[in-house]
Amino acid sequence: MNIQQSLFLGIIQGVTEFLPISSSAHLVFFQHFFRLKEPPVLFDCLLHFSTFLATIIFFWTKIKKILSFNSEEINLLKLIFVASLPTGLIGLTFGKIFEKTFATVSYPAFFLLITGLLLWIAEKKSSQKRNKPKDMRNAFFIGFVQGIALLPGISRSGSTISTGIILGWSPTFAFEFSFLLSLPAIFGVTLIKLLEGNSLPINKELIFYLPGMFFAFLFGLFSLKFLCYRLMKHNWRIFSYYCWFLGFTVLIFQLLGNF
Repeated sequence: MNIQQSLFLGIIQGVTEFLPISSSAHLVFFQHFFRLKEPPVLFDCLLHFSTFLATIIFFWTKIKKILSFNSEEINLLKLIFVASLPTGLIGLTFGKIFEKTFATVSYPAFFLLITGLLLWIAEKKSSQKRNKPKDMRNAFFIGFVQGIALLPGISRSGSTISTGIILGWSPTFAFEFSFLLSLPAIFGVTLIKLLEGNSLPINKELIFYLPGMFFAFLFGLFSLKFLCYRLMKHNWRIFSYYCWFLGFTVLIFQLLGNF
């Protein structure tokens, strides 16, 4: 890997990891179209660690409040714990099966259409008054959706935020909950990948990984701010249009044998 590839993949990771357009689908498309080799396991883990840090910094004020352990924050921690259970169960049970869908561009393209539909429905709902109770059943279902989002093309952020809004949560709380819920999930997946890859923390190519890490972190922060802005404006159907356009385009080119 060279520095240019590291920068490119870092930017792609930072932008698509948080915006509801599926980073995994974009990774499959770019690797297929440019005939790129799969990034080294250590580099992939470091990119996810960078976006993990970006999430912590963006939500640091909320995280500090959670660590105060008052009754409201303890209830939020319970919701995150309950939601993490189905995510972990789905990942451990179906992870290897889901990995097979990364072998072709057809699956990610089709799943992008589903993501676009979820975003479109949630955008319609977001303008309504949304203040229903945040109970354990809703949290469990959102965690289930997050587990399904292991499939390429199902955006983790898009599907969980959309599900929260459709269930009656406010866009603000759905946004916060989605990304706080992502912290144990990203940490767990990154750790598993690192252990499975038998990667050493010191690698001769580490110097080439650092630019990618920095840009993944930087663009991750920008993406979070942009997504938050769009959600508060109740005007984020642009993401659903993008998912539909990209999904249909890839499927058409696939049928024509040009992709």
